[in-house]
Amino acid sequence: MVNFNDSLPNKNSGIPESIRNISRLQNENIRKIQEASRRKAEYDQEVLDTLKGIEKNTASLPAIFEVLMDSREDHQEMMRLVQDLFEISQSGTVEEADSKYRKFMQRTSQIVKDAENMQKLSQWGMVAWEMVKKKLNGEW
Repeated sequence: MVNFNDSLPNKNSGIPESIRNISRLQNENIRKIQEASRRKAEYDQEVLDTLKGIEKNTASLPAIFEVLMDSREDHQEMMRLVQDLFEISQSGTVEEADSKYRKFMQRTSQIVKDAENMQKLSQWGMVAWEMVKKKLNGEW
């Protein structure tokens, strides 16, 4: 039986070794470039996912800021009421105490904002709940 493989030329026999080395190096470089491109695409996706997470987590900052500012204003108002109480206690006459008491009661009646404060505290609770939920779900 005749072996045809013996009669066929070796595919590498006519190609000089240096050309085969160049071809091998080119293939290696192409593979490295493709790998680097894949890693960059993965990195870019991770950065994008991180930025989206930051965007979600900072969306509630305006509500938090509003609650903190309102809380500060309420604290200042409470301090004014305490000051009014001290002024009542320092009154020299019944008429003066009565006048200061009416001033105190007018100020306290203006603090019917308790319902608004409760609503804002409720919003604060909702923000905290959302943040914890996202963290526990691995979204943060």
